Amino acid sequence: MRPLALLLLLAPFHALAPQGARSLRWSAVDVTAQLDSSGRLTITERQTIVLSGDWNGPERTFVVAPGQTHRLLRLTRVDRATRSEHELTEGDLTKVDEYRWFDGHVLRWRSRLPSAPVYRNDTLSYTLVHAYDGILLPRTATDGSGGAEYLMDHDFAFRDRAENVERFSLKLVVDSAWKVPAGFTWRVDAGPLRPGEGYVVSVPLRFARAGRPAGVVVGAGALVRLALLGALVAAVVLLFLRFLARERTLGRFASPPESSEITREWLEQHVFSLAPEVVGAAWDDTTAAPEVAATLARLVADGKLASEVVPGTGWVFRSDVLHLRLLVPRDALTGHDRALIDALFIGGADRTSTDDVRAHYRATGFDAAALIEPFLRARLDDASRTGRALPSPSPKPTRALLAAALVVYATSAMQRGATSLMSSFVVAFLWYAFTAIQARGWRTRVVRPAPHLLRVLIPMALWLSGVGATLLDQRTRVGALALLGLALFTLGLVNSVFNLAASRHDADRIALRKTLAGARDYFERELHRPSPALLDAWFPWIIGFGLGPRVDRWFRAFGAPSSHSHHAAHATRSAGPVGGGGWSGFGGGGGFSGGGSSASFAAAVGGMAAAVPTPSRSGSSGGGRSGGGGRSGGGGGGGW
Repeated sequence: MRPLALLLLLAPFHALAPQGARSLRWSAVDVTAQLDSSGRLTITERQTIVLSGDWNGPERTFVVAPGQTHRLLRLTRVDRATRSEHELTEGDLTKVDEYRWFDGHVLRWRSRLPSAPVYRNDTLSYTLVHAYDGILLPRTATDGSGGAEYLMDHDFAFRDRAENVERFSLKLVVDSAWKVPAGFTWRVDAGPLRPGEGYVVSVPLRFARAGRPAGVVVGAGALVRLALLGALVAAVVLLFLRFLARERTLGRFASPPESSEITREWLEQHVFSLAPEVVGAAWDDTTAAPEVAATLARLVADGKLASEVVPGTGWVFRSDVLHLRLLVPRDALTGHDRALIDALFIGGADRTSTDDVRAHYRATGFDAAALIEPFLRARLDDASRTGRALPSPSPKPTRALLAAALVVYATSAMQRGATSLMSSFVVAFLWYAFTAIQARGWRTRVVRPAPHLLRVLIPMALWLSGVGATLLDQRTRVGALALLGLALFTLGLVNSVFNLAASRHDADRIALRKTLAGARDYFERELHRPSPALLDAWFPWIIGFGLGPRVDRWFRAFGAPSSHSHHAAHATRSAGPVGGGGWSGFGGGGGFSGGGSSASFAAAVGGMAAAVPTPSRSGSSGGGRSGGGGRSGGGGGGGW
């Protein structure tokens, strides 16, 4: 009576249980496979499926490895009562017994219309006949004989499924053209296979006939692959040596002047003979906010502008405000001085401020550096001591290599398995894109260029290692032409990287830049000292070198309280020796006024020089169950 009472208690809950719950399992999967003399594997796979719920029908996922081809020969539904078979047709799945491919490897077929009753533990049987070409992997025999053997490493089940296969059977028939190891089992009965388990047969085979089996994709031999890799490495080394020789001839790897060499006379000759903004543009080959700030600082120092720094408001994000007043008629200014003043002093006014400039250009944006860059480039090119720009390295060799690579690879595409290299081409190009960015950045470097060249060489070495592994990997069973196409493509990209890294300046310009880099290093070293051997008159050049933030930090750390006061004297180039006594940190002397311990002209002029952004406009041998797949076969099964 107790079981009966329990059943009666559970009955109401059973009635309330959802009737549309879905389940799908395999009561049996029976496989018969035949390997013919060419190496083609034809598989007849009968699935007996038990379904519950509103399934549309089953599905089967196939895995096709590089160098392999797969095709469906027939799909039939088995009538369990009469044992007769009804062949399914390819369609759009609007009718029962139609099938359709998705993504090229997922096969779905319809067994039930949406209007039909849901399944309630109904059993369906289907037979799939499909064939693989190219599943045998050629290799050197593992018994030490040096002969050739062919490995079949195939998953005859489909491990990517959510439910068990309660019973699995396999019958493997091998043509007499193949010799198999003694004791190999050709019939298998197993089960259950849990989700994630397939059934992999891994067995080495010997071809008993003359020549090679027609259906086996062999690809390029080991010697050919090694020769291609050796040629690629040699060509890359030659390109690198040519690149090094060119850059060494231009003086890229020479050392800048040491700080001990720098005297007042040296600075007068090599630095102060050029305008501070020209110096800033020359040393790093870039025109940006420091060059704009240096221009304004020079105009203040020359008495053409008056400046005042007003501390900003706020507790966290506080910016000091620079106020400028024009002291000379605009017609007295020329070149980039006039262009910059016209842009900053809006509407012909003789006063402006950081707030005025940002408010005026808020809707349109404004880049002062781009405004003055053409003027500074012209002044650099007009100065005979700076040398001329060199033409870019010819792109013709790169184009020729890439064109040859595409032609060779397109020719090889008619060979089976060649398309499997397409991903290698894509990966090589992505690595090239990253390396090219590093090369473009290195092109303008004059300070410690040798160690920084590793930022180009290390990603290039990683990229070339991947290409080399692909060339040597015989599992990528492609012919010599396809591999040659990949090697030529890689060589063309490497040549492009070295072209991007090559200097665009001659030896004179590079020597000037290294000289200025030495001066900048001297200024930066001095700004770490409480009493630097600097003069206030050098302020515009220090700003041009991009050391404004360093000046501001020095002022906050070491500036004397008396330096905060406002002085009206104008800065001049001091004739005294390099040494202390002429340095106030630009807190207020020399015509650069501050407005408190946290305010400095160095910081405020940087805010004035910064671009106003444009507003933005609005995602062993044998087989067995396995949790991993073989080199071929496998896949998944289920419903949809």
